Amino acid sequence: MANIYKLSITKDAFVNKIVESAMKDLDEFFGIKWTYGRPNILLCKDRKTIVALTGQTGNSVIGWEWNRDIYVLDHANFEKESEHTYNAEKYARLLKHELVHAYTIATIKKQRKCKPDWLWEGLADYLSGYSRHRKQIGSFKNFLMFYENDSGKVYEESVFAVEILVEKFGKTKILNLLKQLSTCKGKAEFNKLFDKIYGFKPTYNNFNKLKK
Repeated sequence: MANIYKLSITKDAFVNKIVESAMKDLDEFFGIKWTYGRPNILLCKDRKTIVALTGQTGNSVIGWEWNRDIYVLDHANFEKESEHTYNAEKYARLLKHELVHAYTIATIKKQRKCKPDWLWEGLADYLSGYSRHRKQIGSFKNFLMFYENDSGKVYEESVFAVEILVEKFGKTKILNLLKQLSTCKGKAEFNKLFDKIYGFKPTYNNFNKLKK
């Protein structure tokens, strides 16, 4: 049986306020004045809808980006339809995290041929403020494993790696890295591009030195 959805435009002042504030911040960071073709925000009413759209069972999935559009579990049913506790600040971070993905795609412009998940998720976490809420780490030891191997563990260290890149080297370098992702194929080429831009290879040893 086909999955059939009824879509309608709705007004949600709470979500709109979050999105407008987040996009103002992200416009500034990415140097994009996003006026036309802005991301659509699709509020998923329940878990059944999320499972139908993603194919992922369980109660953990609460938001994702697809073709620059943002899908999130409706805040009205957040605790009922997920395993997560709800508060307004957390929900704002979730929306902003997914919007960062849309901005990242807009920055790359062309289809990306390499997908360093640690950079992808780390940047979304960093710009949405998760570095203040993730458990602090002693040293880097696993984030580089997540290149095309996305899992829940990618978030543990990646936000702190990106925090180092932005706060020690500025945003220009990381934006330059994103813009050139479409020119490299695979992990080896990405590592060369990273070294060219930052002047060091992406290794745990090098990131741990920068962490001190």
